Amino acid sequence: MSKIAPSAAGLFWPVPPDWPESPPPHGFPGLHLRRCPRVYLDPGHGGTDPGAVGNGLQEKDLTLNIALQVRDILLANYVVDVRMSRTTDVTRSR
Repeated sequence: MSKIAPSAAGLFWPVPPDWPESPPPHGFPGLHLRRCPRVYLDPGHGGTDPGAVGNGLQEKDLTLNIALQVRDILLANYVVDVRMSRTTDVTRSR
């Protein structure tokens, strides 16, 4: 009998029986990060580029805050590999 693993969309797919049992990420035996959905979050702006500014807010701060919260929600609730272009207030070269 094959195991069942949740996808990032809340759906389920069968885990092939030949998948190794370790290391189990997030408590799902037999599921490996290289074989689960991947999400890349790009908060944009940052560092010396504030983006839009108004009402005491800077776009770079809002986009980073939202992206970090989305990352945390995804990692807490789904078996997913999350990558980010930035996790702090830095300038990325163009």
